[in-house]
Order: sequence, then C-alpha cells, then structure tokens
Amino acid sequence: MKNTLRFALVLVCLFAGSLHAQTFQVIYNFKGGTTGANPFGGLTMDSAGNLYGVASAGGGGSCVLISQPGCGMAYKLTPSNGSWAFSSLYSFVGQPDGAAPLAPLTIGPNGKLYGTTAAGGEGSCTYLGDSDCGTVFEIPETKGKTDKILYRFAGSADGGLPLISGITFVGANMYGATNRGGDLSCNTPYGCGAVYELTQAGKETVIHQFTDLGGDGGFPISGLVADKSGDLYGTTASGGDLGVCNGDGCGTVYELIHTASGWSEKIVYSFTGTSDGENPNGGLILDAKGNIYGTTWQAGAGGGGTVFELHKNPNGVWRLYVLYSFENAGFTVSPLVMDSNGNIFGTTQNGGGAGSFGRVFELIPNGTNWTYRELYDFTGMTDGGNPLGGLVLDSAGNLYGTTFYYGSTSCGGSGCGVIFEVTP
Repeated sequence: MKNTLRFALVLVCLFAGSLHAQTFQVIYNFKGGTTGANPFGGLTMDSAGNLYGVASAGGGGSCVLISQPGCGMAYKLTPSNGSWAFSSLYSFVGQPDGAAPLAPLTIGPNGKLYGTTAAGGEGSCTYLGDSDCGTVFEIPETKGKTDKILYRFAGSADGGLPLISGITFVGANMYGATNRGGDLSCNTPYGCGAVYELTQAGKETVIHQFTDLGGDGGFPISGLVADKSGDLYGTTASGGDLGVCNGDGCGTVYELIHTASGWSEKIVYSFTGTSDGENPNGGLILDAKGNIYGTTWQAGAGGGGTVFELHKNPNGVWRLYVLYSFENAGFTVSPLVMDSNGNIFGTTQNGGGAGSFGRVFELIPNGTNWTYRELYDFTGMTDGGNPLGGLVLDSAGNLYGTTFYYGSTSCGGSGCGVIFEVTP
C-alpha cells in the first residue's frame, strides 16, 4: 500500500536530557487507568491559566493502544497554591464513541472544548488495532455525561483517521484534516486524505480531497491554522514533487483559499528531502506578519529534521528558510509556539544530550540569523521522555507540555508519560 502511514514511523521510533540553567518540574504523572496514560497531544490553556489535554490511553472501554488498555480520556489541570489539581473530564469507550485521542483540545468561541479521536466511531479504517475511522467530539459540561459526538468519519469520501489533526475554528465552523478517505481512487481503496468543514450541528462538507498527484500533497497528519482572512494552511506528509523521496514526494505546505465560489487549493511549498527537510508532520503556526513556521520530521543538514520559515515576498511568492537542522536522532512531530518577542519554542521526540529521550528547545531571532538554545533534555526516568505534542506558553513565559513515555512505571517498562513545566 503506497500510504505506509509515515505517521506509523513516528510510533516505531518512539522506542528507539540534562538540565541546563532553566527550571524544570513534573506537574503530573500519568499512571494508567482512570488517571490516563501516554499523552500524545499537547496542552491547551484558557485565559484563567487552566490546562486541558487528552491521554491517548487509559480511561474506559476495552481498547488497547500500543499494549496500554483504555480508549483514552480528557483532563483538566487547575493551578492551586503553587501546585496543580488534576481532574478527569471524560473517558472514551470506543465504538460508537471515540477512541485514541491524539490531538490537543480546542476551546471554541462558545467556551466549550472540542477535539478529535484517531479511532472509534464507525467505518473500517483499521488503525493501531482499532477498526474505526475516528470522530469529532464536544466534551460534556457535566461530569458523568456522555460526550457529544458531532461527527463520525466513515473512511470514504468524507475522510477518516484525523490522527493528530484537532479542530480549528473560523467563525462558528470547525475545520480539520484526515489522513484517509477523500478521493478513493488515490491509494485505492483508502484515499489520500481530505480537509473538512463541520458546523456546530454536525453537517460535514469536504472542502479538499488530496490526490497525491500533479504536485498535490497526500496523507495529512497534523491540523490546520487560519490567517486573518480565514484562509487555511496545513501540511501533508507526502506528495508534492514525486521525483523525490522514492517517488512518494517529501510532503507539502498547502493553502486553502476561501472565495465566494468555494475553496481552492494552492501548494505553498514542496519539500525536496535535502537540506530543507522531509515530512512536515508537526503542523504550522503564523506570526503577526503572516509568515509560516513549522518543522519537518527528517532530512535537513543533520538528517533529523528542520525548523523552517516560509516568507511571502511582495510578489506573492513564498520562500523557505531553514532556521535550524537537528542531528540524525532528533525528529519532531510537534507544532511550534512563538512568544511576543518572536522567540520560537518546540520539542523533539528523540535526541538531546541525556540519552536521546527528546528535548525542549528555543530559537531566538538575531537579525537574519537564529540562535539555538536547548532548554531541557529528557532522561527517560521520572522526568518523562519522548515529547510528541507541542508546548503552550503562559503570560509569565513558562512552557508546559507532555511526554508520551516514562515517568511513572505503572504502565510497564516505558512508563505512562508526564506533564511538565519549563521556565526558560
């Protein structure tokens, strides 16, 4: 099958730091069961400083994700006198409910929490032992109530497997991407993925089907970001120039432009798998000027992926600049975050100087150059290891994130993962 789900390579490599001048602390240890396990997605912070997230395993149901029982759960961390109080918001139970939530939660314009599950629902997509195609959900406001499933993907023209693509709001409508479905003549009979629009009432409209041909991308893994005009930007793991990366293409950054007659796609950049990187799996962010920033999972000068900027010239042509290249053991699947000074923060799932369990890093603009600073290297012990989700930044400049593995050993040899805080 042409779609080898490059995302699966990430999971394989998961099995494959020392503290600097910054302050690091673990603020929560996952222990499996009702406390959750193995958080893939990053965190979301509200205006009061509360943190929200999902754990891919633990919770309820009979699912098993990478040998860890449970269909996943959603949680909240509330700051309280210098510590954090953990509370479970919802436990997924599988079909017809969701399973394996991998993407971060989104706070909607109505203040409610929305997200996606990579599995559960309906359809026959077959992902990590689950035979369903994923869902879009709303978290119940009252504990003990069932979640509100807004849409169940069927894995056909409507899409399937949203993976780490969460929800992006433009006005009252939701947007996201799926790794499967769409044009089923691409990667027959599974499809190469789609971008969808979803109303609050659960009406889905597919606004783009990827073809993996003619310069188009294929198999999006991460979510979307919207600019001030409501146009959408995203990435695909493969496609683009099919003359590189063994004929599969090295991935693209694409734009979906909204006009009165509908949506049209424009390929912003096609990766070559050389110094620019390959497989832009981690999603995108925009700065105030509309420049795009993201990461690639591999290639680059060091072989372990890149941090890149796409700058739009006055003539409308985008130019890519590589801000940093990671060593061969690096790899990143997480989105970046930027502070008010233009400093960029992110994580890599591997690499670092403490046994290749991942790191937190900062890139500081210095004229036309960028200065790299390693903020924390995970050791794969009580501090956790293999951070896969992105970071969030509070008003004081503190960074918060999750690790997929290590921390508490109650989940087995690789641990259950942690939630951490880093003060740069």
